[in-house]
Amino acid sequence: MASIRVVSAEDLDAILRIENQSFPSPWSRFEFKFYLQEFPDSFFVYTKDTTLIGYIVASIHQETSPYPIGRVDSIAVAPPFRRQGVGRQLMKRLLSALREKGCREVLLVVRISNHVAREFYRSFYFQVKSQLSGYYDGEDGVVMALELER
Repeated sequence: MASIRVVSAEDLDAILRIENQSFPSPWSRFEFKFYLQEFPDSFFVYTKDTTLIGYIVASIHQETSPYPIGRVDSIAVAPPFRRQGVGRQLMKRLLSALREKGCREVLLVVRISNHVAREFYRSFYFQVKSQLSGYYDGEDGVVMALELER
């Protein structure tokens, strides 16, 4: 049986395995612990039976806006489970949580070369906002934004 739930500290080893399989510059345990402590309500895992197979994490900011803005900071699914709707379900759950927190906009940055991810985000109506030169170890990042309905 599959489910999405809020992350717990016990999930970090499985998250790190997926992270290391998914990204050329993976996050450290320290970075995930930071999100677990600071943004626990916007950090979700997808489990199938008892196996953690995906995660999504976001932060919420309000420095320069009259309302909170969400930022999708990382999403990954274990390679054998990709293209089966796991990422889509995680994103839907996260966007719902960010809406509940009062966010009206969600931002993210994606590698310019990651066409699969960019199409995935476009399927949720994220739109290109700007480009960040050299953001990913010399590769440009694309800033995408989504306005959430109230």
